[in-house]
Amino acid sequence: MVSTPPSTATAAPLRRTLLFALVLGYVFELIRTGWVGDDAVITLRTVMNFVHGYGPVFNVDERVQAYTHPLWFFLISGLTLVVKNPFYAALILSAVFSVGTLVLLFSRVASSLTLGTLAALTLMLSKAFVDYSTSGLENPLSHFLTISFVLCAVAFRQTPTGTKAAVLFGFCSLFYLCRPDLVLLCVPTALVLTLRAGLGGRCWLLAATVGALPFVLWTVFSVYYYGFPFPNTAYAKLGLGIPRGEVMGQGLLYLFDSLGRDPLTLATVVAGVAVGFRAGRLEKSLAAGILLYIFYTIYVGGDFMSGRFLTTPFVASLALVALSDLGGARLRVFACAAGAFGILSLQSTWLSSNDFTGGKRQIAYVADERGNYYASGRGVLTGARLGYRTPHWQADLPKKGERTVEVRGRLGYNSLHLGPGVHVVDPIGLSDPLLARLAPKHVKEWRPGHAGRQIPTNYLQSIRTGQNLLVDGATRELYRDLLLITRGELHDSRRWGAILRLNLGRGAKVDDPMYRYEEIPLESTD
Repeated sequence: MVSTPPSTATAAPLRRTLLFALVLGYVFELIRTGWVGDDAVITLRTVMNFVHGYGPVFNVDERVQAYTHPLWFFLISGLTLVVKNPFYAALILSAVFSVGTLVLLFSRVASSLTLGTLAALTLMLSKAFVDYSTSGLENPLSHFLTISFVLCAVAFRQTPTGTKAAVLFGFCSLFYLCRPDLVLLCVPTALVLTLRAGLGGRCWLLAATVGALPFVLWTVFSVYYYGFPFPNTAYAKLGLGIPRGEVMGQGLLYLFDSLGRDPLTLATVVAGVAVGFRAGRLEKSLAAGILLYIFYTIYVGGDFMSGRFLTTPFVASLALVALSDLGGARLRVFACAAGAFGILSLQSTWLSSNDFTGGKRQIAYVADERGNYYASGRGVLTGARLGYRTPHWQADLPKKGERTVEVRGRLGYNSLHLGPGVHVVDPIGLSDPLLARLAPKHVKEWRPGHAGRQIPTNYLQSIRTGQNLLVDGATRELYRDLLLITRGELHDSRRWGAILRLNLGRGAKVDDPMYRYEEIPLESTD
């Protein structure tokens, strides 16, 4: 027997009531689980330099892009100008985009009230999604962009026009500016829908060109200002000299870690991809993008933050489920599975307490970052008054040759409150242009994204004095080019010569085995 659907007059108040209850519950969950991680604070130091007139740089004396998310960086910077505190700016933006994701998924994407409710509850039961609904990283923005992109793709499918095609490609640019590797999720859908829509070659080319403008403009600016098309973090994390098989093995362990801590997230990805490949062209292309991104995650070895790289494909997969006509037995199976898997994460989502300590267990150097930081007083409810105080940003900088130089691990929190007067050297190379391009020290066991470098002889003294005092000839030549790029006059012809050399791979060839296997003295004995 088929039940009669409720009338519009009855359904609308019910939908509003449900949405209000879901948003209220989610906000409660965000407050209980809110936190800001160390990697996000690296961006916040750059934000503080930027809003105080020192430029979008980590250390005020060199132009280096130490963040991977330009769009997120500029949004935080803009709100910091208003609220003055970058921690509050990051948390406010995270909450707004996270709640916006839930609202759009429930009210605009879902094909029925039942699917909308189920999708929203699944969001709130996913440990990875809840963990990175805050954190200060770009995940909330990527989630919101994903849902918005799906809505745009649905609108294009209904009435394909050149303007809507340009918007689709514009979203691809926004994904890139949110985090470059996220384009893998959206490009297949944008290409498949627009190429099969019969817009005509000239119209398609114009739409693709207009949509790509944000990406092109940012890349031109990045090369002009920073000297390189990609963030410094990419050079520090990729090409580490580790065998690809070992890297991909670590990537698979990253997925196994997620299955152990948070089975709901990957189970939803599998369900969403399966639903997508059984549906239309849009759904198939989005499912292909999800698989492409998951493969990329494996290819690069995953990450050290459990679940971080899985939240956006999770949201995309949940959108596929919500879009579908899933019903009957299949709907009940999905609901039961989501509930069963979600119960396993209740202690870190709905029931998370002030002393949440989920970070004690590690698999293959993949950590529960929120558990670690929450337990050490970096959560909204565990010491935010002390940990999130507004940094003091002094106006007077040391003169050339008098720079204070410090080597710091845990780069974000250990550098933010030092202010702009201290040049912070990161041994992992995330914010350091020279170390990012040196081979990491060989270790038997390595942690994704944390490849430590040896500091070249006399490097700290070189930074302190503003002179190139490095001992090794090839390293000194590479550093000479990097000094021109990151500290020279923007329009100096010698700087542009150095930019061309390094970007074309014609710079000095440093002895990688020396930095990988030998012990490098910090200072020369001469």
